[in-house]
Amino acid sequence: MITMKKSVLLSFINALILGLVLTSCAFEEARKPTYDNLPPTGEELPLDIDIQPWVMDHDSSLDAASLSLDTMMVSLDTAGNATTTLVFNVESYTLGMPSQHSDSMHLANSTGGQHIHLIVEDKPYEAHYTNTITVEGDLTSKVFLAFLSRSYHLSLKHEAAHYLYIPANRSDINPTSPMLFASRPKGAYEGQDTESVLLDFFVINANMPKSGYEVVVKINGESTARLSEWMPYVMTGLPAGDYVLNLELQGKTGEKLGGMYATASQNFSIQ
Repeated sequence: MITMKKSVLLSFINALILGLVLTSCAFEEARKPTYDNLPPTGEELPLDIDIQPWVMDHDSSLDAASLSLDTMMVSLDTAGNATTTLVFNVESYTLGMPSQHSDSMHLANSTGGQHIHLIVEDKPYEAHYTNTITVEGDLTSKVFLAFLSRSYHLSLKHEAAHYLYIPANRSDINPTSPMLFASRPKGAYEGQDTESVLLDFFVINANMPKSGYEVVVKINGESTARLSEWMPYVMTGLPAGDYVLNLELQGKTGEKLGGMYATASQNFSIQ
């Protein structure tokens, strides 16, 4: 009798253990698809960035604003290092004054006020708040672009508001070819400035949108937008991280134009 009770008890325990094992396996199978849907370790999730045109009312008070180069002088120190001083003529535009625009408050705004963006070759721009600019190196052999900028870093895009210098001996640059320069975003964005980030670039000889040229936007290598109009854009939905912005000016049917100034890049970060 005792032997039979032990046998029944052992059978019950074995059945209970088997049931628990099967239940556990079924639970693991039910959970498995959830983990399969996660990206492999080290793989970034797709960016969900929204890029929208910033349609601004025309400000006729800026129509007369102009920028031209007055003098360019190169000097050498005792060690033979070159420094270039550029003196610009700025008309009908006040450097150092905050730009007035009700819609600009959500963008990063320079406390130094309105300024000049200076881009040398394919380097990131530097902001200058007076018409006299001193930079390291000899710029007489380099391509550089200067244009007037609002305090929130939006470029003035009419013809008289920029100055492009191309050395006469630069046979690799066709002064009549379309050219593209990156402007914003640049640097680190923190706090409220991360909510809406200005996307702005400068084109020469492109006549967008009539020409049919388009600017292809890639962020961290991922195609994000094709822009057919030369106007400011605002990016939202950027999570914290480091970013590389790549721009490419393409032809009417998407053909690559080639040349040094058909592409431009810029680094920035969201804190």
